Amino acid sequence: LFNSLNSIQSLMQFDTDKASQMITMLADFLRGSVQKDSSQLRNLSEELNHLKLYLDIETIRFEDRLKINIVNHTEIESLVPALILQPLVENAIKYGLYGTIGHIQISISFKLENSILSIEISNPYDVDAIKSRQGTGFGLSSVARRLHLIYSRNDLLQIKNENGSFHVTLRIPQINDTSRSN
Repeated sequence: LFNSLNSIQSLMQFDTDKASQMITMLADFLRGSVQKDSSQLRNLSEELNHLKLYLDIETIRFEDRLKINIVNHTEIESLVPALILQPLVENAIKYGLYGTIGHIQISISFKLENSILSIEISNPYDVDAIKSRQGTGFGLSSVARRLHLIYSRNDLLQIKNENGSFHVTLRIPQINDTSRSN
């Protein structure tokens, strides 16, 4: 929120149309955020539509430096915890893009097997930049806590670093009882 507001303030100096567009997107994103109960499940397509609002804002902030590749989601009908993807993608942007001057690509992929939806978010990272700006791990630990509260499992968030690439995989069990999503 604060980064977006600062970006809007900067845009007001030289591109009021973009600033106005960003205000509208931020309002839509915040409206969608406060209207959802954080423990509620929702359709993957709804979650992705909400995530797209966030990504549109970030794309205006970082222009052509940020590329997002979302694959294998169009035919998957699954339930996911509301607002579960945004903190993970925000983390990928923070550690993939901040501290670099080049272009980066964040990939988000989906796979449904044996009633488990796997969502992998990957981003490049610079080991030296990461060491100089260690985070608190709050975003990842809060996602892990939410998954545990909803599904009573501790194995649903997996994190892996390899060859300058950071991977976070969510494993979302697909519960047949859809009354939990209402």
